[in-house]
Amino acid sequence: IKSSEGFTQGDNIATGGYALSTKPLIDHLRNIIKQVWFADDSAAGGKLEAVYKWWKELLQVGPKYGYFPNPSKSILVVKDPQMIDQAKALFGEFNMQITSGTRHLGAVLGNTGVKDQYISDKVQGWCKDIKMLADIAESEPQAAYSAYISGIQHRWKFVQRTVPHISGAMEPLEHEIRQKLLPKMLGREISDLERTC
Repeated sequence: IKSSEGFTQGDNIATGGYALSTKPLIDHLRNIIKQVWFADDSAAGGKLEAVYKWWKELLQVGPKYGYFPNPSKSILVVKDPQMIDQAKALFGEFNMQITSGTRHLGAVLGNTGVKDQYISDKVQGWCKDIKMLADIAESEPQAAYSAYISGIQHRWKFVQRTVPHISGAMEPLEHEIRQKLLPKMLGREISDLERTC
């Protein structure tokens, strides 16, 4: 099977290869705007005009470095929803999604409303998972404990590290853990002191 776009996903040398091959392009764009790269995914942040200048330069210069930006796979996040029309006017020539928020590398970018909805949806899903785990804990407490410690809790720990100021939104999850999962794993209710230790 011949690869048509550089490195094959999952190839052991892909990460290093992307780093080496995109470094000259990153250096070329460095003075335009703040940017972040992960493998072959690029992101930039700043004023609309500066992002537009960076995007145009990336489209023009990227192919010279073997990097081919795809506007239809690109998302422009405008933090202030009132600026979406201005963003559409500026970036209208591209087939690009323009929004006030989106998921990015497992976290969320955008305004507070988008962040709050994202976290709320995540917490609802995690609460369902905890309820299912609590059902398992009735007959298999050790298996439920292992699943909780080794797997399920890591789902929200990453989000807690990457999205600030969400402790209030996490309260329904704490309720499910404290009132349903832990009592079924331990076979008894737990005190406030035990939960805070």
